[in-house]
Amino acid sequence: MVLGTSAAVAETAESPSGDVGRHVGRHDYENMISGQPHDCLAPALIDLRRRARRKILKYNSTLPPEYSPVVESSFRDTLLREILGKVGASPLVESPLTVGYGCNIEVGDGFVAQSNLVILDSAMVKIGHRVSFGPSVTIMTATEGKGPADSWQRQYAQPVFVGDDCCIGANVTIFPGVSIGRGCKIAAGSFVRNDIPDFSVALGGPARVAPKTSNLSRRWLSESVFSTTELHGS
Repeated sequence: MVLGTSAAVAETAESPSGDVGRHVGRHDYENMISGQPHDCLAPALIDLRRRARRKILKYNSTLPPEYSPVVESSFRDTLLREILGKVGASPLVESPLTVGYGCNIEVGDGFVAQSNLVILDSAMVKIGHRVSFGPSVTIMTATEGKGPADSWQRQYAQPVFVGDDCCIGANVTIFPGVSIGRGCKIAAGSFVRNDIPDFSVALGGPARVAPKTSNLSRRWLSESVFSTTELHGS
């Protein structure tokens, strides 16, 4: 369980304004985070999402470091660390940012994300060190049941992992249960439904791994899928 999750669940369960008991609230969360069937409209889970949205509204109303004074930049960094479960050194996440719960997300050192990042973290989402996301990247962890008796609110969640030194292009969608290995580059507009092995180039919908002998693979493994120089102000 990630940093801050236990406290968030306990706080939700003990909230005097809620009608969810301690054990019921924890049960709902544990079912969700462990990949068991869960009701996404359970009061305890709604309350966790509400808390995350309040913090997100504050974060999205602040300016990124290159446009803001030191004090506001520090406040923005603090907010990000309150929203996410674990944040490494020197993060740079453009607004707007959208998360489901926030507390189930871990990002490593040097994480860079351009605008419109969406992470719906009903399961754990772990992102390694020195990872760059282009604009409008979406990570999803929840999926609806396949049986006829399953309603839309009965969901299952699977974790997503992104390894160190990856570049994820603009408008990439990563689906539940996917692991992307170290040093991978995912082309803009790709739909990643299956695991991607280390040091691969993948593109398309669904994303397919390009042969390492191809010209495309050689070029992309030696270049960035997109430039992050503007974000770093260089």
